[in-house]
Amino acid sequence: MFGGDKDFFSTMKSSVLIVAPLLIIIFPIALIDNLSGLRYATILSIVSILYIVFVIIIETPFYIKNLPTWSTDKINYINITPDQLLIAYSVIVLSYVGHSTILTILSELQQPEDKRLGKVNSLQIAKV
Repeated sequence: MFGGDKDFFSTMKSSVLIVAPLLIIIFPIALIDNLSGLRYATILSIVSILYIVFVIIIETPFYIKNLPTWSTDKINYINITPDQLLIAYSVIVLSYVGHSTILTILSELQQPEDKRLGKVNSLQIAKV
């Protein structure tokens, strides 16, 4: 129509569909002065995540059943061993605790430098 590619215009439509909710919902939330205003956004986020998990759990068997090349006998839905569970737990703890304590670790170093902080982070990750 305007000399452009159809794929370009479909990509632009999908980009607008992604950016529009961000501008309408998230941008005003980001302008809030104090964090107490985010309490409703947190509830909305949790409900959205639970809805997505619920839909995935309910719909996955129907998708698998309709795919002719897949066999449900070969799919391991949950394959967790105790050592995998411990590794996953330690990664989660490092992720949540490590980022909040990094400034404390930096202040306790005798010679705080980026290179030394990188070594500390490498040692933390290696322990996991």
